[in-house]
Amino acid sequence: MTDAGIEYDTINCETAEGEDISSSYGIRNVPTVIVLDDNGEKEELFIGLGQIIANLEVIKKYSKEARFTYMPDLENDLVDEIYRVAQQCNVKWFDGSFYVFDGKIYVAVSNDAIEGAFKVWMSRIGLKISQKRKQQIFRNEFLPMVKLSNKLSPRLDIVAFSNGILDLSDITFHDFSPEYHVMYYHPYKYDKKAKCNLWQKFLKEVLPDKRSRIILQMFLGLGLIERGTVYNQCEGKDHPKIELCLILIGEGANGKSVIYQTAMGIFGRDRISGIDYDELTSQGDEGMRARRLLREAIFNWSSDSDSRTFGRKRTGVFKRIVSGEPVTDRSIGNNVTQNFNLPYLIFNLNELPYPDDNSLGFIRRLQFISFDVTIPKANQNKTLAQDLTAEYSGIFNWILRGTKEIRKRKFQFPDSEGSRRQLLLAQLRGNPIVAWINAYHIRSIPQAPNEQCIWVSAKEVVRCVEDFCRDNDVECPSKQKIGHTLTDHYFDKKRTADGYEYKMYGVSLGQLLDPFVIRNESFAIEGEDEDGFIDAND
Repeated sequence: MTDAGIEYDTINCETAEGEDISSSYGIRNVPTVIVLDDNGEKEELFIGLGQIIANLEVIKKYSKEARFTYMPDLENDLVDEIYRVAQQCNVKWFDGSFYVFDGKIYVAVSNDAIEGAFKVWMSRIGLKISQKRKQQIFRNEFLPMVKLSNKLSPRLDIVAFSNGILDLSDITFHDFSPEYHVMYYHPYKYDKKAKCNLWQKFLKEVLPDKRSRIILQMFLGLGLIERGTVYNQCEGKDHPKIELCLILIGEGANGKSVIYQTAMGIFGRDRISGIDYDELTSQGDEGMRARRLLREAIFNWSSDSDSRTFGRKRTGVFKRIVSGEPVTDRSIGNNVTQNFNLPYLIFNLNELPYPDDNSLGFIRRLQFISFDVTIPKANQNKTLAQDLTAEYSGIFNWILRGTKEIRKRKFQFPDSEGSRRQLLLAQLRGNPIVAWINAYHIRSIPQAPNEQCIWVSAKEVVRCVEDFCRDNDVECPSKQKIGHTLTDHYFDKKRTADGYEYKMYGVSLGQLLDPFVIRNESFAIEGEDEDGFIDAND
């Protein structure tokens, strides 16, 4: 509707008592401005202005007395009433653009269309003022009041479908209404009973590990949660911060692209940006212009990221985005601004990245889902993404179950076999000592009262790390590096006659001497999942 056409219609002018006063006010056939969208459907730009105009005494005075003469008292009254009109009209302001309700959602409309409608409206109601003054009133009085009073406040938990509005805060379904500030509607129906059998069958084939499917389901479920509602200690919201970037890792022909295309269809192409790591973290204007695309996005999903550049340099910006902390952006020709509403990050990688940042602060922000199953060419369905469009209503319900599940788990993701393996492999490339600590579940502090520790000599630690690195085919760090890493991870040490010893919890010396080859280990999670919102077929 940006370049919408304009036409005019008449409205009834009645007082609250039902008296038609349009004739006495000299404003018979008062028009309401109608905006035509691209499909030729009408939408009132100024809803209810007939009733407002009919009760404005200043309109009568201007129509019969002003005659283009400047009258200070009338001028002040007119400005006051223009403020009132601006506050009650159906024009909204959001992020640098004006919006009007089109019967389903709010859509952008150009300033020129609003100004043209405003001028014609003022002329048709009989105001005897110049075109220049009309423009001044529009730009200096009307628009500023709209920006101040009529702000659009979109929320991720208010979702529009082709058949109505779903309020996820209480899972209630409503008819379309301007009360719901939605700027995108999903081009499929909401049906709480809809199933997604084909989708579930596909996921079980490419992700046989149930925990991996749950992680995917829960992460996509974040797209239905307003990020600011998850944590805000000032408002008493003490849930843990979501500080995870989802990494879908695996070579080709394993279903990652089908999941990506389906998510685009479910959430909308306008709600998923696709900025790769290098652009996302770039410095200067290049990086700020790229990050501008993150605004209003639910996810930033890079569908074909380069493993060679992911995590290379500028990891500070990446960590801020993952943590939901504001970053600067800029559109061409405008000033630098801060974005406080950042999307969740997802990257599709064919192989493990080689990050420069080997710190725990970087690695802990990566949530891996490992796609280890390669679909044989003879079994590949090239139209699967298209076939799944018929199940969008059911897939949305599947995602909604993920939303409920992550709330139930207090925004904590479960471990999975593939995720743990990929995390250790990533740590192995970055800092083998950290991988060794996590592989053997070594801790620097007790987890329970009276938990017994062991003291391991520095020589034994070096020998164990060397064996671990040799078994996993990586170069072993120096003795000094091993010592510095253990100190950085808060392991206590003491000097003895034979040298230093380190205090360790959660492991025995015999376990440390057992070989641990990451690629050969089974990371199966023991025990069944507790009852939750995840369906048995998910």
